Amino acid sequence: MKLSTKLSTIGLVVTAGPALTVLTLLLWKTPQITEDIDDQIHTLVESSLVDQTKSILENVELTDKLLLGTTKSHLSTAEVIAEQIGTIEQQADDLVSWDAINQITKESTPLQLPKLTVGGLWLGQQSEFDPNNRVTLIDDFGDRTGITCTLFQKMNEAGDMLRVATNVRKLDGKRAIGTYIPSSSPVVQTVLSGETFFGRAYVVNQHYITAYKPIEDSRGEVIGILYVGLPESVATKQVTANLTQKTTGETGRVFVLNKNKQNAGKLIVAPDRGEVGETAEFFLNEDGTDVLEEVLSTAGSLAGGEVRSLKYHVRKPGGSELEEMTAAVAYYPSWDWVILSTISSEELNASSELVSASLAHVTNLQIGATVIGTVIALILFMSIAKSLSRQIRKIAKEISDGGEDTQRSSLEIEMVSSELAHGSRSQTDSLHNTSQSLDNINNITHQNVEAAAKANQLTSETRKCADTSSQEMTAMIEAMDAIAKSSEDISTIIKTIDEIAFQTNILALNAAVEAARAGDAGAGFAIVAEEVRDLALRSTEAAHNTSGKIEEALAKSRSGSTICDQVASSLALINEKILGIDEVVGTIVTSSEEQSRGVEQISQAITQIDNITQTHATSSTHMVNSSEKLTEQARNLNITLEQLLKLVDG
Repeated sequence: MKLSTKLSTIGLVVTAGPALTVLTLLLWKTPQITEDIDDQIHTLVESSLVDQTKSILENVELTDKLLLGTTKSHLSTAEVIAEQIGTIEQQADDLVSWDAINQITKESTPLQLPKLTVGGLWLGQQSEFDPNNRVTLIDDFGDRTGITCTLFQKMNEAGDMLRVATNVRKLDGKRAIGTYIPSSSPVVQTVLSGETFFGRAYVVNQHYITAYKPIEDSRGEVIGILYVGLPESVATKQVTANLTQKTTGETGRVFVLNKNKQNAGKLIVAPDRGEVGETAEFFLNEDGTDVLEEVLSTAGSLAGGEVRSLKYHVRKPGGSELEEMTAAVAYYPSWDWVILSTISSEELNASSELVSASLAHVTNLQIGATVIGTVIALILFMSIAKSLSRQIRKIAKEISDGGEDTQRSSLEIEMVSSELAHGSRSQTDSLHNTSQSLDNINNITHQNVEAAAKANQLTSETRKCADTSSQEMTAMIEAMDAIAKSSEDISTIIKTIDEIAFQTNILALNAAVEAARAGDAGAGFAIVAEEVRDLALRSTEAAHNTSGKIEEALAKSRSGSTICDQVASSLALINEKILGIDEVVGTIVTSSEEQSRGVEQISQAITQIDNITQTHATSSTHMVNSSEKLTEQARNLNITLEQLLKLVDG
């Protein structure tokens, strides 16, 4: 079989084998990859809904904390206004009749209670909002803050609390006086224990964010409640507005509804289904039955901050067909909020189908590219194989012709190399003897250079020490001069201090005289003046002592400066002598180094000649050996070329 045929067969196996493997893996793995991607998309979206719901829960909790802080601030404002007006108390000997109505059951109870007064003024029984007949404390607080305020009075031993003055409106627009909170309410239970209640509470006809602070009499018994509050719908308006606008994809929305008691299932945020305040009726099962209670039950079972995924169905707009919704649900008990982040499962499936279609398209492109690439690779292999065979045949012919010439030339080189090797060995012996003589001369010269260099080094070091001593002595002289000048400056300053102390002493005497004239009124000033005078005297004494010591130091500095000048002159003379010695030693070193360099150059030249001669001898020997090997390799090459031509031609 020819070489080109063998190469083409190998190319077919090399390209088609991997291509078939890739195609098989693509066809086998594509459905599994599609299923995995679908699962990942659903998991990712559900995780995104959970994260979004957690974020909403955190924002609601933060808003609740801010509202609590605002409510506490409003309660403090109400207490300040009440303190400004006067004490809140009951007039036990002055009773007034009430028809108390339970705000939960609407049952009526007639009774008489002592008048409740603020600063001695009775609050009255004002049910109308009349600007000409204002309710003290209540309307003052409402005008200042814009939120509701109520005074409750304890009705009985059970602890029912009656609204006797308020700006909370009933549905008919009147003040909600005469209504009461039953003692079973958690609000009343907290207040009766002597603590202030903060949080969400049902007030008359809706929920408020509230604060209820107990009012106690002089014996410490609870006789009523001071209340401030803001309607929940107003307090949470910004939060609900933001949630109404929040979307996930095209169909994803956020819903909020109540869970407990009479408001269970009522919508607080309803972006595209139902109305706010209505009961949510769009949570359905696969068969169309209502599953609202299951959704509320699931939310109620969640721990604080926990979020859970669930699925339910809704009716498509304009028809009876159901579609599945994926949701993440959380519960915030402080506001009784069930929060749901939802998205249509149909939208999720559409995304999965789009990814699957894209994956199928990519798979088809990969199959087509693999087939085309295999065909192109096979054609290239065949073309390269034919071209390679021609080139190998041509190169083999040229190498064969050159091998014969190489064999003849190697025989001639072998003869010349033998003669050259013999002459090189004789020349090497003569150069070796000359080199040994020069080595002896060079050793002696080196010893002279080293001795001269050491002498030069010692004189240089001596000169450097002398220079250093001279410079240090100069620095010392300058320092002594500076010390002398500083001492003179300090002496001047001491004189100034002495003068100031003298003036201070005179002023202190004058002050003492004036204090004596002032009599008892100036007694304290006289003591201060005496202390100032003592301080001035001590300053004068210290200045005199310091001045004497400075004069003594100044005299010693001048003496030391004179001695330093004499030492500097001696060092300069020593330095001059050392310079002369250094020049002589330097001349000796220079001459010795030049002599050493001359001997070294001669020795190097002889060594180089010796090395070259030895190299020639070695090279000649190698050339003889190489010529013999080259002749043998030329014979082997001719044999190999014959085998290569047989392989190419077949």
